[in-house]
Amino acid sequence: GCDGVLLIASVLGPALPQFLDTATVMGLETLVEVHTRTEVTMALDHLAQNLLVTNYDRVSGQYFDTQAENLAGMFPGNGPIVSLATGGIESPAKVRELLCAGYDGVVVGRAIMGNARASEFIKAVRDRPLLPAEFAGWGL
Repeated sequence: GCDGVLLIASVLGPALPQFLDTATVMGLETLVEVHTRTEVTMALDHLAQNLLVTNYDRVSGQYFDTQAENLAGMFPGNGPIVSLATGGIESPAKVRELLCAGYDGVVVGRAIMGNARASEFIKAVRDRPLLPAEFAGWGL
């Protein structure tokens, strides 16, 4: 079996709440992929706790470089919500921007998969100065 499921809001549309409820009843963790303000609002209104904000629009296939930054302020500052950003994150500077915007983490692909400089990217993002100042004393 599995422990969790990815629910893509743009694909599920108005069925998202039913899928969230069903997954909860089954004891599965959910990660809801969102791309628009409407999708974020729907996910939060239906108690999604783990959100993956993507810079890619699954419907049109278009890439929007700043979409994750544009949606960063929509998440409660405290509580059980985990927000992750993804889509075209290929530099340590972009990772820092997203962490500073309030995301709990990022999901990267091309920055490390099949990239000859993957070890440099990983070393850079694990470097403490990359983290927002409020984390500096946490010993991360």
